[in-house]
Amino acid sequence: MFGILQLIFSLISPLYALTFGEAIESLDQHKLIQVETELINTLKSEGDIASSWGDPKLSVSAVNFPKDSLDWDNSMMTGLKLGLSQKLTLSGRNRLEKEAFLELAASQSAKRELLKRKIVKSLWIIEVENQRAFNALSVLRESKRWLESNLKVSKRLYSTGKVPQQAVLEIQIALSKLNVELASLRFKLKSYPEMRASLLSRERPMQITDIPWDHLERWQSLEAKYDFFEKGLEKKLKAEDLQYQAKKRDYFPDIEFGVHYTKRNNAFGDFVGASITIPIPTSSTRYSKSAKKLSESKVAKKRLEEYRLGLPHLLRKIEFEIHDHIEQLRIRENEILKYAKSSRDIVAKSYSRGGASYKELLDSHLQYQNEKFGVIKARASLLSKKINYIFTKGSALYPEKENRND
Repeated sequence: MFGILQLIFSLISPLYALTFGEAIESLDQHKLIQVETELINTLKSEGDIASSWGDPKLSVSAVNFPKDSLDWDNSMMTGLKLGLSQKLTLSGRNRLEKEAFLELAASQSAKRELLKRKIVKSLWIIEVENQRAFNALSVLRESKRWLESNLKVSKRLYSTGKVPQQAVLEIQIALSKLNVELASLRFKLKSYPEMRASLLSRERPMQITDIPWDHLERWQSLEAKYDFFEKGLEKKLKAEDLQYQAKKRDYFPDIEFGVHYTKRNNAFGDFVGASITIPIPTSSTRYSKSAKKLSESKVAKKRLEEYRLGLPHLLRKIEFEIHDHIEQLRIRENEILKYAKSSRDIVAKSYSRGGASYKELLDSHLQYQNEKFGVIKARASLLSKKINYIFTKGSALYPEKENRND
């Protein structure tokens, strides 16, 4: 029924439509996804910076000119000195720092894929709520037809004196209240195209077609291949370990090697020379940085361990909730709803013969309507639980294509 209503709505609506698969495949164009991509590129560039020895230094200086005359040829020490120096990292720290930034970029890439999954999950929830609203609209329309039918019965009974005028008025009030609910629900349905556009970073409101509802029924059998949260933690841990190893290499300081050439008056000949500058690692700065990175590495490891420890428990909790919802839905559909409908039919038949009161009629109808709403809510809640389970487990959120990354 929902599929038919959705098809009719899509045909008469001026909104443009995408299939569910097309919407997901276009996520690389999403503004937030593009932001994550640029952050990945930034981290890779940081790695290139960290691995570089830096620019060589060129120096030019005039040395030992006489104070009074500034003559070029009065002193054998006077000359024009040219120098070239370069900082050298011999400990291998730069390579480790670059690898650390590449692991951070991989961690950020996992965050980007996780963001995609969150968007897909949110799109699923929108479609579940849209389906729920469509089904609720169907219930209200059926209720309106039922109340209109019984309003005619009430007017006939009132004309023969079998019910008071209050019966007619109460049913008319119930119809008016129902019309308010119908209007509210129609406006709610109009909001979902805007919600889709906002979620998918689109300018125009949109419809989603070809929603793979059957995929959710495979919630238990889907393989856990896309746990990007765990992958992000793993890459973060590797990056922290590499940064710690790099900081330990700081105990071996960088050196600065330089050569210089002094041009003197031709009568005295020129000078050449070389120099090595080595900082003495006596301050606590290097050791504190190493200790800090060791602590950060331990924190990253504990976070990964905690996630791996807690995930199975969380999945079992959601699984129990799903089975609970399945059982509740079965009882509602096969027992409570059936009994509520039978009760309404019996009361309506009795009312048409002047037996039951209008209050009993309205109460039995309201009970049946609420039970139908309860079934719709339970179905939507069950679907949401299945979506959450698939997302949390790290399974594909929609039917996979060959060689596709979720």
